[in-house]
Amino acid sequence: MFTDPQLARVGLSESEAERQGVTVRVAKLPMSKVLRTFATDETQGFMKVLVSGSDDRILGFTMIGSEAGEIVAAVQTAMLAELPYS
Repeated sequence: MFTDPQLARVGLSESEAERQGVTVRVAKLPMSKVLRTFATDETQGFMKVLVSGSDDRILGFTMIGSEAGEIVAAVQTAMLAELPYS
C-alpha cells in the first residue's frame, strides 16, 4: 500500500511492547521540528522511536512523513547492529 505522506514501521509498537512486558522509553518528534523539512516544505507527520528501558537499544520505529521508507531502512540497520539510541 502506498500513502502520502509515506508510512513506515519496524520493530515493536508501544502496544506490542506493553503486551510483552517490555519496558520502553518513547521519543516522538513532529516532522515540523526536523530541519530538513524547512528545505522541502513537507512538514506533515512524525517520527517515533521505542528505546529499551534497560540497555538503550532501539526496539521500534514508526514514521509518517516524506521519505519514511528511506529513513526506516537506516533505523533498521542500526537496530540489527544493536547500536544504542544515544
